[in-house]
Amino acid sequence: PQNFLVLIKAGSKAKYGQRRKIWRNSTCPTTYKNYKMPYRFMLAMPAHETIDPNGHNQGKTASPEEIMDMEKIRNESVVHEDMEFLALKDVYDDSNLKVIRMLEWAMDRE
Repeated sequence: PQNFLVLIKAGSKAKYGQRRKIWRNSTCPTTYKNYKMPYRFMLAMPAHETIDPNGHNQGKTASPEEIMDMEKIRNESVVHEDMEFLALKDVYDDSNLKVIRMLEWAMDRE
């Protein structure tokens, strides 16, 4: 197929790194490469605390756990070069927004 791209919606907390590792060690990456089908893991920024959509939180900073997860996924992305980071927090309530951002990213790369 031409102009085909596989986007994998992935969690950004460090615990999800194991899932990406299992996927990378499966036959999927080789199969995709054989058919010239690129793939990207799509991640938002780690969020360990509940985010109050009604709160203003302008002065809020990332927690130590969030910073540690960001460092881990950044290092993972340097090694594997198959990850994209979306400009939003990775919280369940924003799953639909994450899908929209994934599609925007795919359209913008054309």
